[in-house]
Amino acid sequence: MRLLAASAGLLCLASLGWAQKPERTYDLLHVDWRVSLYPETRAIAGTATNTLQPLADGLTEVFFHAGKLDVLNVRVNDVPATFRLEGQRLIVPLGRAAKAEEKLRVRIVYTARPEAGVYFVDAANAYPANTPMAYTQGEMEDTRYWLPTYDYPDDKATTSGTIETPAGWSALSNGRQLGRAVGADGRVITRWTMEQPHVTYLISFIAGPYDVYRESWGTLPVSVWSPKGLNDWGKATFGGTNDMVRFFSDLTGYKYPYAKFAQGLVADFPFGGMENITAVTNTIGVLHPAHEKPFADGEGLNLHELAHQWFGDTVT
Repeated sequence: MRLLAASAGLLCLASLGWAQKPERTYDLLHVDWRVSLYPETRAIAGTATNTLQPLADGLTEVFFHAGKLDVLNVRVNDVPATFRLEGQRLIVPLGRAAKAEEKLRVRIVYTARPEAGVYFVDAANAYPANTPMAYTQGEMEDTRYWLPTYDYPDDKATTSGTIETPAGWSALSNGRQLGRAVGADGRVITRWTMEQPHVTYLISFIAGPYDVYRESWGTLPVSVWSPKGLNDWGKATFGGTNDMVRFFSDLTGYKYPYAKFAQGLVADFPFGGMENITAVTNTIGVLHPAHEKPFADGEGLNLHELAHQWFGDTVT
């Protein structure tokens, strides 16, 4: 993550001291999530299925981080379960003592008007895009405000995500795209899968009316997602990223290990960029037309966030 100001960095460093490491009682294996976006009310409706395995025999309840979510119901291995909320923890009694070799699937249905984690930007506030959009920001520990899961960076899991958006929107998330469909009501459903384990603060999406500039490095898709109408600006700012991928692969001796490398540009972003795995989120403030000198250093930001795919994502 690249901060816009030193003060923001100091605040983030301070927050590291406040965070209390949770006691791990299970290994998080996979998180399958689905969110429907309602920008007119700045609300989401979601379903999260956490697949996990107890670390020892005798586990009688599991917890997930859940920041001010309205939890509607919970099921464990397809059986309805009771639950309770204690602060930012959703606690689910198992009704028995689970064994270490068991796999438990905990499905949580919820709604929220997130106060963090997911941000909706109106078209009027998205200069120079002038289009609405929504995006996530999970680091440090804000994934919990839109997705109930284990939200601490001492465990890794594979993930899959589905985003339902208003008509005319596109959605970028982690990993490989599995499909895109338009419903009878015009709403768009896009599904992604991330096949390599990663920490949960890297789970991300951006959504809105987007244009996509595409290039490649060998068989690796490399893309820049710019708000609609700014595709040429995206190319001028981030074109040639494929050469940067080659550079870091050669420098480290470790070939870029994921299914794609994409960058999504958003307005009103609190940082310069965020190294979300395979799908970096960058501030729209670095975009510029080809004939103008850039106001901000998009190339440096690009290199910084790309390097995090090795140091920060692969190695966490």
